[in-house]
Amino acid sequence: MPSLKRIGEGWCIVNGHALIDISLDQAKAFALQILVDCRMNAVDDRIETRTERLVRLILGDIADGTFAEGERLDESILARRYGVSRTPIREALIELAIFGAIIREPNKGCRVACRLLEIES
Repeated sequence: MPSLKRIGEGWCIVNGHALIDISLDQAKAFALQILVDCRMNAVDDRIETRTERLVRLILGDIADGTFAEGERLDESILARRYGVSRTPIREALIELAIFGAIIREPNKGCRVACRLLEIES
């Protein structure tokens, strides 16, 4: 599996013995992709909470391009899309902002921070 590594002032993806130089934005997107993969493949004995499920679903929609980079994420629309109230959507958006997947702007709402990269193994 490819990994992310900082070398000097730059970033690169390490895949076996190959090093691929990438920009800071690409490094952020790759780190988010790793997070998505971990969320999607997590095996846990406990039941997933509603907020965790929403975080996983929204990250998946960012990863597959359903939500584009810079796109505004409206709580009401997301609530209808995922069949929940706005409260768990709000909780999921707060968590996604902590991960860096979205940007929360006071009095403006949230928008997708960056596009997730598909890195071939």
